Amino acid sequence: MVRPQTERKQRTTVAAAAAVLLACWAGPVAAQPLLVEDFDGGAFPPPGWTVQNGTGGPVVWDLAGVWGWDNQTGGSGESAAADSFGAFENAYDTSLITPVIALPDSPHLTLSYRTAFEPWSGDESADVDVSTDGATWQNLLRWAGLTDTAAGTVNVPLADYAGRDVRVRFRYHNADPYAWDGYWQIDDVRVLPGPHVRAGDTDGDGDLDHIDYLVLKVNMGTDSGAGWERGDFDFDGDVDFADYAAARDAFEAALADPPGVVPVPGTLGLLAASGWVLLRRRRA
Repeated sequence: MVRPQTERKQRTTVAAAAAVLLACWAGPVAAQPLLVEDFDGGAFPPPGWTVQNGTGGPVVWDLAGVWGWDNQTGGSGESAAADSFGAFENAYDTSLITPVIALPDSPHLTLSYRTAFEPWSGDESADVDVSTDGATWQNLLRWAGLTDTAAGTVNVPLADYAGRDVRVRFRYHNADPYAWDGYWQIDDVRVLPGPHVRAGDTDGDGDLDHIDYLVLKVNMGTDSGAGWERGDFDFDGDVDFADYAAARDAFEAALADPPGVVPVPGTLGLLAASGWVLLRRRRA
């Protein structure tokens, strides 16, 4: 039977081992995002965001639940949605626009978001645009036509706008007065100042390995002050089941598309930590 004091010592040892590993082999971790929006705050549009309705018709951005849809993007909770199908034959031109985002001078700026775009007629377009003055827009990405159905996470480089203040616009439109199309949903919008790093990759080395698992396990239950390097993958300050679920999904995706060989230093470090724990256990 393990004595309570010994058990506490073992937990402390594991935490110390994880801290040592992180200090020795941590790579470029995901910096705090410049913009985070998951559309779960209740109000729509969220504070600082704006909605435009270019035609004045019924197709306009709102919460997916208002349109009677579940979140189709792969995210949780609510998503933002514009629904032509539910509005029936109407031309539409609706935009969801972010607050002003001050971009640092970084070559790795990235817009990341979940999406579900369901075309119907093939005449509709889903545009992601950027503006430095709020009036003139440059297109970054467009889905149009029946073959451009998109779902999942999209990452769009913003490096060309480094050092500038920008807004990002999600514009859904079709000028046909008898348009009767599908829908577009977005969720989990992030603007990241550094390279895009998958959830679960606590050390930012590009691999999802046992080091990342150890760090997440040790920090599970941390209720404040956590960062990406401790397992806070949704940037809400704590490490909980939502972070575990994000890491699990990333690990499963990595199995389907392997990211590469596990770094040798990480593997050796994990073995060293395990040996240390076992040795302390025998001495206790």
